[in-house]
Parts: sequence; structure tokens; C-alpha cells
Amino acid sequence: MRATGLQVGWSEAGFLAAGVIGLLTLMRRHRLQRLSAGSVVDVPTDDSEQWERRLRSLAPEPIVDRLGVVWRAASCAAAQGSGELLGALTAPDGAVTVLFRTDTLPMPPTSPSGVLSAPDRWVYPGTWRPEPSADAARGPAPLVNVGRCGRDALHLTPSMCHRLVVDGPEAERDRIVESLRFAVEVCETLVAPPPGPDRQRTSAPAWVLSASESDWVLNPLDLVIVPIGLERHDIAAVRALLAAGAGEAGAPDVLPSVASDSLEPELLLHLSAPTNPDTRVEPLPPVLPVWSFMVRLLGPVDVLAFDGRVVAFERSKAVELLCWLVLHRRAATREAARTALWEADVRDTTFANVVSEARRALSRHLAVGTGDDWLGKPRGEHLPLHIEVVSDADLVRAHTARATWFRSNDTSLARVVPELRSALDLVRGAPFIGSGYGWADAEASTSNLTLLAVGTALDLGEAELALGNVDGAFAATSVGLAVLPGHEELVALRLRTHASCRDSAGARHEWQMYLRSLVDDPWQSEPSPWLKELARDLLSDPVTA
Repeated sequence: MRATGLQVGWSEAGFLAAGVIGLLTLMRRHRLQRLSAGSVVDVPTDDSEQWERRLRSLAPEPIVDRLGVVWRAASCAAAQGSGELLGALTAPDGAVTVLFRTDTLPMPPTSPSGVLSAPDRWVYPGTWRPEPSADAARGPAPLVNVGRCGRDALHLTPSMCHRLVVDGPEAERDRIVESLRFAVEVCETLVAPPPGPDRQRTSAPAWVLSASESDWVLNPLDLVIVPIGLERHDIAAVRALLAAGAGEAGAPDVLPSVASDSLEPELLLHLSAPTNPDTRVEPLPPVLPVWSFMVRLLGPVDVLAFDGRVVAFERSKAVELLCWLVLHRRAATREAARTALWEADVRDTTFANVVSEARRALSRHLAVGTGDDWLGKPRGEHLPLHIEVVSDADLVRAHTARATWFRSNDTSLARVVPELRSALDLVRGAPFIGSGYGWADAEASTSNLTLLAVGTALDLGEAELALGNVDGAFAATSVGLAVLPGHEELVALRLRTHASCRDSAGARHEWQMYLRSLVDDPWQSEPSPWLKELARDLLSDPVTA
């Protein structure tokens, strides 16, 4: 009976983790692009949220990006000599060894400048950089992480994985095969290979991964590797995470909104009407919250004081803590905050120092009333945040709530548009841009804040167009598309705005801009059918549309 080495689990499957996170991000973006204004993304289950955080902590971003750059450069160079790339080895120092097929070539392809050459491989040193004139395209390499070879990670093309034979003890063989099938599925979905006969296949001889007395050996390379072998229930959990990322969003009155936990009741006071039907009067519009500090989430993250100055913090974690607190007022516990902000266990003193810095930074900028704190002393597990510390999202919701009230109580848009303009003025870009807050993605805060910004832009654009303010409609939709490029309803509104002023050239340019945005999208090379139909009707040009 042969004994086999341990297989690599999730703790060392960083490349696969990066692929899953990349695929999840792509799924969410496509889902958001198709959602209507007012939609809400369901809050993930605790299990899905924990898995996403775990995968994000494993993803080795720099080497993933470098592998993509090297692979594209090698593909272009090999194509000139009709070479076929089969896989790659990545080293911790950034070196990438590209493996290619030579059995059908009279001689190996010429290696690029600065690259070390061998009969069946090119070695790109860690210091290698592409030529300035090279294609600047970005994205993951279409490779599957098979396992590790010493300190290096081994990757094969999906077509080679399809031809890989695994020979070993049944239990371990099945575990490796199931893991590779999942990894291939993630890779092929992420890079979206063409379906049917156009899907790239290889005629290269099959490679064999076989168990020896104590190791797994990949032939014909004669490489001793430790293959990926994930637990079946772990693969099922990650599949569930991806399924949730591609799921449908529910209507606000069906699914609980993340917003319901991010806005204290006091922030949107609404004066209730008398319950006696005989004395019922129209309620007053919602009241805007009074604030001293605004934690800005819709764009680059920072904290703005009411005096217009940005608060200075000595610790970036203090800002992140405030971001988390304004989104979790009702469930803001010490344990939940620690779990969200740190992937690993953190010392009590470290957490206490972050809380103290957040409190001190706000107090340094603006003194709070006697006996009060901007970030209150913990009462048990609860972390109380002062009512006058709000988020820009809170204010956006408050302004849109007022716009909704005015729209329902006044036939004129004269008071609706100013509220929506005030709301959209708070949107400075995509939520949390540049922050790298994994918890925000994992718990759907990023998605729901994106929908909030896009919905506000769409509402304002529609209102501006109804008033005949074409420039206002274009300005509003531009803000929304900066947050979520390619959002179909925003593109449609811009097409209708061009049509309203009989600007066929502008509409045609808008449509071409949308089509160009699809070029870099590996999932969507064709325009949305309903949007294509709208463009055809507006342009009266089936060829262009």
C-alpha cells in the first residue's frame, strides 16, 4: 500500500482563493449592473461571510497579478513561433517559469529579451518587467493552481487539467480530482473561454500525477509536488458562496436591507399622524439628521467634521472601526468588531488602543458635551456610537426619503430635485474605494451602498429629464456610471436623454461607449438584449445597435 504526502488545503491554496474572490467580484458586478433602482442585496449567511473573509485573507494578490502579466507576454511571444503554453511555476521572489510544448516543433520558440531559456521552458526572473509598449491589459492568467513544488506553486492550463491522469489511493485520488474539477470550473468561468468547438483544447500527451511511496510525482516533468486536496464539504461551502454572489436581489419589502441596521431610528425622525381616521392629517417630511461628524463611505474613506475639515487619525484601523460602527449601530459589539476588522485573533490591548484612538481623534477635533463621548465607553459588549456621528449613506437616505415624501405629496418636482441633488452630491465614487475592507464586501455592504448611489443617480436623472434639464440628467447619470460602469438602466436613461433632444450623434456615441465597455468584460461580449432593442428603436439603425 502506497503512502501519500498530505494534500494542500485552503490554507495554502491562495491562488484558488484569489480566483474565487475574482469570480465573486465579477458575479456581483454583473448582478448589480442589471438591478433596478430600489433593489436590495440580501445579507449573506454567517457561514458565507466567514468563508469570504477567509478566502480574502489567503489571496496572494501581487503574485497573481504578476503571473497574469508574464503569461500574456509569454503567450504573445510563443504565438510567433506557434508554441503552445502548458503551465507555469511561480516562486516567492516573483520569478515565473513558463512551461511550453516542444514535441511538435522543430525547435523551441525564441525566448523574449531578458528571459532565461531552456528546451521546454522560459524563466522570467523576479526583476523582469514588460516593455513599455506592451499590451497593458490586466486580469488573471487562465491557469489552474494544481499544488506546490517545494516553495513554488504549480499551475496548468485548464486544457492540460482536462488531460491530467491522477493515479493513487482511491480516497486521496478522488479528493484531488474533485478539487481540480472545482478549480478548473472557477478558472474557466472567470476567464470565460468560448463555448463549443472554439474552446481551446490541447493535443499534447496526457500528463500523469501518480503517488509514489511518500510523494506525488507529475510526469513527464518528473516534478515532486504536493497537490491540492480540498475537503468536499469545504468545496460545497465555497460553491454556496458563489451561488449567493450570482443570486437575485429581492425587493426592499421582502428582504431585510442592510440599511435597516445602519441607520438609527433617531436619524430619520418622522412625525407620525394621529391614528384617529377622523382627525388624520398629512405627516410632515422626514427630518434631516443633525450631525457633527460624517463618516464618508461613498468614495475614498475618511471622516469629515461639520466645520468642513477632515479629521486626522494616527491609526488607519480607527477609521475602519468607525466605518464599521456606522453600519452596525444596533449590533455593534466588541467581539463582532474584532472579528470583522482582524482576520486573526488580536490582543485586547491592540483593540482597546484602536477604540481609544477613534475616540480621541474625534474629541481632539471637536469637544463633546460633558459626560458624553463620541465613541462611548463600552457597556459590556456594546460599543455605543454618538447619534451625531453619521455616515454619508445615512444622509443620502435621509435626502431621498424627503424626496419621496415631496413626490407623494406634491405634484411638482420643484422640491424633489433639490433633495436628490443634495443626496447625489455626497457620492464621490465607488463605496470604500481604495480601502480594501474585506468585511464590507463579505457582508454585502459594498453592494448595497453601490445600489444606493446608483439608485439616487437614476432617480435624479429621471427627475431632471422630466423637467427638461438635459445637462442635469447627463450629470446625474455620469456620477452613477462612475460608481458602477455599464449599469443598464443608467445607460438606457442617457440614450433616452439624447433622443429627447434629437441628438442622434450623441446617442450613437453613447451606444458605442457602452459597447466598448464590454470589450474588457470576459463575461459579456454581447450587449443586454433589452438595451440593444432600445438602442435599435432610438437609433433606427439595426446595424449599429
